[in-house]
Amino acid sequence: VEIIRVLLVFFLAGYFARCWDVLRHARENRPTLAVLTSRIDIPPVEFTLPALVSVALCLAFFFLQKDMGPALVFACLFLTLYGVARGSAFVPLAGLTLLGAGFAAGYVLGVPHTVGERVSMWLSPWDNLVHGGDQLAHSLWAYATGGIAGTGMGRGDPQFVPAGHTDLILSALGEQWGFLGIAAVFALYAFLVYRSFRIALRARSDYEFFLAVGIGAATALQVLLIAGGSLGVLPLSGVVTPFLSYGRTAMLANFAMFGILLSVATDNPSRPRGHPVGAPIRAATGRPLGPERSSFPFLAPLTVAGVFFALAAAAIVGKAAYIEVFRSGPTIGAGTLVVQADGGRRYQYNPRLQEIMRDIPKGTIYDRNGLPLATSNWSELEKHRADYQALGIDIDRACPRSDVRYYPFGGLMFDLLGDLRTRTRWGAGNTSFVERDSARRLRGYDD
Repeated sequence: VEIIRVLLVFFLAGYFARCWDVLRHARENRPTLAVLTSRIDIPPVEFTLPALVSVALCLAFFFLQKDMGPALVFACLFLTLYGVARGSAFVPLAGLTLLGAGFAAGYVLGVPHTVGERVSMWLSPWDNLVHGGDQLAHSLWAYATGGIAGTGMGRGDPQFVPAGHTDLILSALGEQWGFLGIAAVFALYAFLVYRSFRIALRARSDYEFFLAVGIGAATALQVLLIAGGSLGVLPLSGVVTPFLSYGRTAMLANFAMFGILLSVATDNPSRPRGHPVGAPIRAATGRPLGPERSSFPFLAPLTVAGVFFALAAAAIVGKAAYIEVFRSGPTIGAGTLVVQADGGRRYQYNPRLQEIMRDIPKGTIYDRNGLPLATSNWSELEKHRADYQALGIDIDRACPRSDVRYYPFGGLMFDLLGDLRTRTRWGAGNTSFVERDSARRLRGYDD
């Protein structure tokens, strides 16, 4: 995937560098397309078709692989570069509309199955029929737990976030760094994209211009898609978060892309202030370095693309503020009604709250003679050591001191008590465990 992304940026940069002038100024005038061209001003088909076919092949490949994240990045990257080359927002907006329609059609028809599930989970993260449909809820729980300043590095629970080291790395980061950390990360990405576009405007050739724009746009699109998906702004898609997600190929590809961008920047000296566009730039020795490419034809469309990315980022950061600052408490305590592993549909709650509940000592369960059957207090067992010995039970062997809950009779009492430590068969409908059914009384409060 990452190799294809790099090669696609090279291909689109080379193609639009050669054809942007034709795409912007030439007009399609074939009589056979008169019905279309009479209403819409389009460039000659032969200059647009190769790029469309190239991107369509990538989309078809990932459609068959059921991996729609990279397909979205590729499609949006093509639309961005086409809009900059064409100097018009019509085709990019039309393309985004078609992408949205494609997702809607995939959701209604259920083809591919992954798209339908992702859209269902996006439309209703707290109540859906998707297997594993709690993924977005886990992401929102992590964000909400972080609050404004986060729990602190190493003090969160990223192990509770599905794919917390790859797809939902921002959720794990948001838990430990909070909203301030998410805002800082977005500011760093915004700086990278801004500098990419600045380098593009100062590039010596059209090819280097589109190469720099492609690198910056690909980075922005990846961040926007995965961050928007993890916060429920967009359907969740499997996209690498540049420089954050774990992965060998992705990390190498991102460093390679920005190494190329740095090469473009260092190879093209900045024009001195007041130096006229198109005039030769001279080195310290007085030798001219060659004419600088005029950035005027691309300044306006690139600015529009930058504004679009900025507005999208602002919407996503705004949703992060809503979840982490204004709705932190209600989101942490929200339950999600999803299909469980056994096929049953039950409520599931924030595992962080469940961990806290496990740490709260539970009351003791006694038999009719006052002998503890289950307890969290070792001293309760010590009081009855002689009684246990009379029954042939050595509490030191039956109940390791490291346990948080002690069951001196072990498996003999499992069908009656259950096991609060492992919660084995906890959700089964044909069980009546005392530990589960009397949980409120044992912990002293109703959740």
